Amino acid sequence: MPSSSKNVTPDAPARVPVPSPGVALAWLLFIAYLATVITVAVLGEPMQWMVPALGVLPLAAGVLLVVGMIRELRKWVSLRRHGVTVTAVWSGYKSKKRRFVFADAEGTQHEFLSRHHLAAEIQVTYDPRDPRRTYSPMPLLPRVIETVGGVIFTGVFLALGIALVPVQLFLVLFG
Repeated sequence: MPSSSKNVTPDAPARVPVPSPGVALAWLLFIAYLATVITVAVLGEPMQWMVPALGVLPLAAGVLLVVGMIRELRKWVSLRRHGVTVTAVWSGYKSKKRRFVFADAEGTQHEFLSRHHLAAEIQVTYDPRDPRRTYSPMPLLPRVIETVGGVIFTGVFLALGIALVPVQLFLVLFG
């Protein structure tokens, strides 16, 4: 009689985890960046290595902003697919944000904080597995301003971070 449906032999080869293409690309870019900083430090003038080293600051800020945008987008898509939409009622202010209260399917009260909604009642979509994960469509004007501002702000940081390192490397090697 077989003991289980999973028969694992002791001499079975272990699976080596393969990183996703995004992780592999991130490591490749980090190694290339580190090689650039080391090259500038070795071949350049004293303290010249700080320019590409400082280039990582706006690059890191830009990457963090992009990661935040991607997380919000994933949350929005997930809640649009699997969320439950209810009416939330304004109940005052909390930390300079408007506080809206809604009840989940079991009748438990939850809150949604917003800087953009001015109505007395709004529609809120929440995750039934975790009602703290909420989303409510923003009015058009604040959404456009936030999106355009976020794209410009993120683009500036990414451009600065990406430009500082190669320019400095070029100046050290050929200037």
